[in-house]
Amino acid sequence: MRLVGYNKRIRINSRSGLTIIIAGSIAVGKTYIATYMQKHGFYYISTDKIAHHVINTKARKCILSAFANYDITDNNGNIDRRKLANVVFSSFPKLRLLESLVHPSVLALRAAMVDKIKKNSKRTIVIETPLFFSVAESALKDFDIVVEVVSSNQVQYERAIQRKHMTKELFDAMLMSRISSGTAEVSGVLEVGKGCYKIDTSGSRLFVRKTVRSLMGENGRFKAFKRNCIRYRNNGIKYQRKTQDYRDRMRRIDQ
Repeated sequence: MRLVGYNKRIRINSRSGLTIIIAGSIAVGKTYIATYMQKHGFYYISTDKIAHHVINTKARKCILSAFANYDITDNNGNIDRRKLANVVFSSFPKLRLLESLVHPSVLALRAAMVDKIKKNSKRTIVIETPLFFSVAESALKDFDIVVEVVSSNQVQYERAIQRKHMTKELFDAMLMSRISSGTAEVSGVLEVGKGCYKIDTSGSRLFVRKTVRSLMGENGRFKAFKRNCIRYRNNGIKYQRKTQDYRDRMRRIDQ
């Protein structure tokens, strides 16, 4: 596990008002890192979840029309993402077609969410996104910090194959689609060390958490703890006991 390009002068905490994007291929640990930061007070947005919503709402008619010759719906008439994945990842032009139908709505909805959060809060926003979204977004200039998550091929495969409906053929097709589209590396878009970091998650979860904490710094680790204990502030000794219990619990979790 490594954290490339770490700069201690950059204060990354839950109240710094930054926008952080966590990008990476399938099954490299993006969600684990993003949800871990969410537990420490960061606001978490999943681009995948937005895309799942768009596929059966704003982009539904366009997708059904574009892929009318394929069986991509379930018994209720909704688009089955697994069936759709099997179709588009078998052909790069089909994948590009789907992206052209889905990405504009996804990026617009996500941008609206970010704007709304920034107007009402100073919380740092963590955006988890598949690799092919991030590289196409004007060289990632809309984000303050870019974290690329990587892992060894063997670890990535072992994680992916445990997912429901995932097969070796689909996994290989998804990896090849990233290579064909030229989105295999974020580091080629932004120079590592200038707001762009790389985290290798091939090791244990403990080492992943330690690496993420080193990125956040001590301020990032305890911002959530401080805010969550406000309700005990007027209770004197009870507040001190609660905060100490919380510290001990967080240390046990981290270990």
